[in-house]
Amino acid sequence: MKGRTTYEGAYNYAPRLCLVDQSSAEEADEEIRRMKKDALEALEVCRLIRENVGKPYYDTKAGEVKTLRYRDIVVLMRSVVSHAQEYRDIMKEQGIPLYLDDNLGFFDRIEVSVFMNLLRIVDNRYRDVPFLSVLRSDIFGFTVDELAAIRKAHPEGSYVEAFMEQARESARCRSVLERLDRWRSLALALPLPDFVWRLLQESGCYMMAGAMPEGELRQANLRILAERAGQFTRDGQSSLFGFIRYIDTVKQRMIHTGQAKLLGENDDVVRLMTIHKSKGLEFPMVIVAGMGSRLRYSGSGGKVNFHKDIGLGLSLEDPSRHFSRRTLTQSIISMKVRQEEVEENIRILYVALTRARDLLFMTGVVKDAAEFLDKKQAGDTSDLTYLGLLQDLPETEVVPEEKLKAPDLAWRAGDPDRDETLFLPDEPRCSPEEAARRLEYRYPFMDARSVRSKYSVSALNQSARAAESGDTEEEPAVRSIHFTTPNFMSGARRLTYAERGTIYHGIMERIDFVRAEREGLPYLKNAASAMVSDGIFRQEEIDSVDPGKILLFFETPVGRRAADAAARGRLWREQTFNLRMTRDGEDTIVQGIIDCYFEEADGFVLLDYKTNWIDRKKPLEEEENRLRETYRTQVETYRKALEQGFGLPVHEAGLYLFSAGVYVQI
Repeated sequence: MKGRTTYEGAYNYAPRLCLVDQSSAEEADEEIRRMKKDALEALEVCRLIRENVGKPYYDTKAGEVKTLRYRDIVVLMRSVVSHAQEYRDIMKEQGIPLYLDDNLGFFDRIEVSVFMNLLRIVDNRYRDVPFLSVLRSDIFGFTVDELAAIRKAHPEGSYVEAFMEQARESARCRSVLERLDRWRSLALALPLPDFVWRLLQESGCYMMAGAMPEGELRQANLRILAERAGQFTRDGQSSLFGFIRYIDTVKQRMIHTGQAKLLGENDDVVRLMTIHKSKGLEFPMVIVAGMGSRLRYSGSGGKVNFHKDIGLGLSLEDPSRHFSRRTLTQSIISMKVRQEEVEENIRILYVALTRARDLLFMTGVVKDAAEFLDKKQAGDTSDLTYLGLLQDLPETEVVPEEKLKAPDLAWRAGDPDRDETLFLPDEPRCSPEEAARRLEYRYPFMDARSVRSKYSVSALNQSARAAESGDTEEEPAVRSIHFTTPNFMSGARRLTYAERGTIYHGIMERIDFVRAEREGLPYLKNAASAMVSDGIFRQEEIDSVDPGKILLFFETPVGRRAADAAARGRLWREQTFNLRMTRDGEDTIVQGIIDCYFEEADGFVLLDYKTNWIDRKKPLEEEENRLRETYRTQVETYRKALEQGFGLPVHEAGLYLFSAGVYVQI
């Protein structure tokens, strides 16, 4: 091969065949005797990996000596699907990182199965099997004895009906039904992806999955399920019932849905793949597993046989004599098909054995290794296994079954033959003083936990107001749900102060200040009508505002100054900004929109429009002071953003109150 070098030195390793001998099974541990062939061979593969990781080898492609790592090793099999779980479990228990590109088993994962059952009973609680599954899970934590006691107390009807009867007497059962009712309300109120994610959090499924073995993988699988809900919604469907039906269909039709992968094939991991996927690839070390597994051939039965070259073969039947016999053509076709399948198996074996660039191992499980080797020496061949297809055996090692270690990690500690270079030494026990120091440790940046990465100016202002009043109590994690009547059912209604404030801001953003100050009310009414025609506002929204209050702004000194700045082209409106600030010692970003500012000779004038309610029973000066203190932090943030952004001073800043027609300077 082009670029390949020939090496005959100390690191030139010969191919090796490792046979797991089951003839001595009676002498093996009980756990070993109970293991299937796949598990035994997986243990032998793990032994080979441990023996060779860290071994120097000559990389014929790079032309240099390297040290073998996990990523240099691949395990090849004819079929991975039926063996994947055994290899995944045993390699995990043996501490060998494995990358397995499989697409099956996602919906069989316990965390996915339990959560899908929870979705099913939220949609329709009258399903006994999912209902019992969720009750028995850690979500509600009922024991088998408790579930049996409920059925014993109420033997009639379905189990769900018995549980509902028990809820009349048991606060715990009543709490379960209340939570299900609440989640059903959420399912109707929230978009499907939001509901799925919220249910994962509120039910504790996500947290409990993380606390289980393989917690990261389990949580990643639940995130995949939540992403599936998002994909389902983007396809134009959004009901919980439809999503459950969709998942059931995917599972029923065995559509490939791979589990989450926390390791990639480019990480330092052993790869397990089919021989077919390895075509065209080469690896420093290859273990061809499953050499002793029986090969599958198509049967020769049936009344009709076909071959692309020979043609059609039919059986001979005589109904009157009640017999059916194979014809010569059928026998020829069967022999030809068998020959072609044997040749195909030989080609596959050739592909597997030529994937190794430097080290090649073959493994297989046989009932009696001595008998097998005697037959091979006598020239016996067979097309039933890959071992039988081998004409000449390479260097062979017989591994008695009792020499294999069950996957209990016993080899990790106390095994004098283990390769110490592969594993970190056990951590020594710490002293009582060190243990106390660790347990008493306090995170030095506690204040930083409450600082967000980004704030809106409104949120920053509310936070400052809460700090001044001493109200630092957090909102409850769970709120009750209140459904409002949709607009199309409520008829005419008054807009809220916030909604009207948005309309005032929108009008002030779009009108011409110069014409408004010069032409007055006729211009403002025409401008508002044009906004309705352009689809910016609805007529009922425009009707909710008073053009006279907008006109009053241009009759104030600050309004006339703003119009004069607009005539000079020195007025700006709805200016967005991002400001870097320090909060509790941590850098954060503050994001906001400045309603209006204009430039005069000695700097900027900053305006913020407000439509807040004014208590007419109180003195106006008192109300002005209240609003001045309410929005001081907000206006000061706007001031800082302008001064840092333009390098010019803000010599005046204030609020314009549309409800009172006054300007409040801050």
